[in-house]
Amino acid sequence: SLQVVEASLRLDAVASAGFGISRTRMVTLIRQGALRVEWRPVLSPSQLVASGQRLQLEGRGELEIISVAATQRGRWRIGMVRR
Repeated sequence: SLQVVEASLRLDAVASAGFGISRTRMVTLIRQGALRVEWRPVLSPSQLVASGQRLQLEGRGELEIISVAATQRGRWRIGMVRR
């Protein structure tokens, strides 16, 4: 279980924080089709994530978005469970 604060809810930002991979590497993996959202391949790193979604990365497991809440400074506090 993790909690991170991100500037946006973009798929590449949230997934890179959750899986512990650089954002640049995550963009490459997304464009190669290695990341799935709800078991469907996604090719756009700019897609927004929402609470309740599951992200699967080949060879790295699964990340479930538990909660998304705005902070006072205009960022997003995201609760996740990594399996």
